[in-house]
Amino acid sequence: MSKETAGKLAYIQGAVEGKYTVLEVARKLKLSARRIKQLKKAYRERGINSVIHGNSGRHLANYTDEKLRTKIIYL
Repeated sequence: MSKETAGKLAYIQGAVEGKYTVLEVARKLKLSARRIKQLKKAYRERGINSVIHGNSGRHLANYTDEKLRTKIIYL
């Protein structure tokens, strides 16, 4: 988990626990209040995984394997 995601998670957790208001978190994360409400709901339903981006840990769509690159260069 990146520092940015960890910070976002901390603020969302704080909002769910009542430490921060929705508007405070929205200003801090530079998101809309509506989006913060969506994130709070998702956090309650799915936990930490709701904050982590779905594509994290995946290769890009145009990723070429290193072995294939080496073979192409060799040819």
